Amino acid sequence: MKTRFIKFLVLLVVFQTNAFSLEKALSRVEKVKKRDLFFEIKSLKPSDYIYKIDLLRVEIEKFISIKKRVCMGEFSTFVLTGLNVKENKLFGNSEQLSKDEQKVCMRDIVGLKIELIENLYIARKNFFDYLYNKRAKELLEIKNKAIKKLKVLKYNSI
Repeated sequence: MKTRFIKFLVLLVVFQTNAFSLEKALSRVEKVKKRDLFFEIKSLKPSDYIYKIDLLRVEIEKFISIKKRVCMGEFSTFVLTGLNVKENKLFGNSEQLSKDEQKVCMRDIVGLKIELIENLYIARKNFFDYLYNKRAKELLEIKNKAIKKLKVLKYNSI
């Protein structure tokens, strides 16, 4: 009876661990929604650029790195069908991507990198425009203060 109970506990722990790692993987996939991150870079407020750009870039690079490893077959893949996971792909019997699928996957990664570079350019350009306008405004204020001081001196010296 004790051995059955111990076997049951071991089996329960194994299933709990697998369920936890699956849940962790799924939550990571949900957290990293590439389109949202790419859009967030593109629409980043220039005033927030310095604080947020590195965090967003790092998250996207992690996503691309994981996707590349999936393409190369380092991670096992599984298919979600509704709420169920196909069991043959969950516990080590995963299918490797074919050569053609790997090529398509790598092309997708190249496309993601191109999109990342384009969105980083837009965000950086917006940030530089913001800085230019801010500096031009400060320069105008300095000019106006200097002229105002000179006018006061001009009228006081008469």
